Amino acid sequence: MAGQKQMIIRFASLFIPAFVLSTFLANTACAQEFIVAMSQTDERPAGLLALPEIFGDYPCESIDTKKLDLYATPSKQSPPIAIIERLNTPKPTDGQDCEATRVAVRRVKDGSSGQLPTEESGYEYTKAVVYQKSGNWFRIAVPQGSAWIERPDSDGFMSYPEDLAADAFLTYLRPDWDGKIWTTPGSGTAQTAPASWRALAKDDIPVRITATQVVQGEKWIRLRFQDEVCGRSFGNLPVLEGWLPAYRTARTTSVWFWSRGC
Repeated sequence: MAGQKQMIIRFASLFIPAFVLSTFLANTACAQEFIVAMSQTDERPAGLLALPEIFGDYPCESIDTKKLDLYATPSKQSPPIAIIERLNTPKPTDGQDCEATRVAVRRVKDGSSGQLPTEESGYEYTKAVVYQKSGNWFRIAVPQGSAWIERPDSDGFMSYPEDLAADAFLTYLRPDWDGKIWTTPGSGTAQTAPASWRALAKDDIPVRITATQVVQGEKWIRLRFQDEVCGRSFGNLPVLEGWLPAYRTARTTSVWFWSRGC
């Protein structure tokens, strides 16, 4: 399988009442893949969610796909507002990759549909993007909004940033870092990082998440900066470790990871 040819990466809020916009399932021409990596989410990502009934447990796995119901609230007291359905049969291509999975979110009311926004947790391991969790209910990204889905348990949920604190992930600090870092999460004044590290701020800087903490409702991450990744060395840089907010903006993570390895 293609997933076995790369390191299999085990992954992987602000409360906003669920709603259904008139444009909830409007058709869109833009790609809806890698939306976290490409900073195309509408809200802060809380993690990723496996949907094996749609994508299988492994890339290119032959499965009997099922439709999944979506709701306006984390409850089944009202009928579903939409369904997730796979439009093509899983199969490998002539190369090493799988055929692109086509998954639609179809509105029950009028039959309009759009592509399900997704992200990878590993090489061709496709997941839904979660904005909020409530028990076994997850509010996930859908075209032009979000909707709730119930899962049997939380086993398929990969939480950001907590689940990235593992050596299995090739994590990086997003470009355009301001060069600031905290010694204590959520308090004190940010310190200016050494100039040699700040000179790399326009690029993806490899880092390791060594700890996470919530301070006054905000998630913080402790990072150890890496001067080498995938055989590439950045030179003799000073040791740098400290805290950053887990989110850079209202919709962008401070750190993400290379899902397909080096």
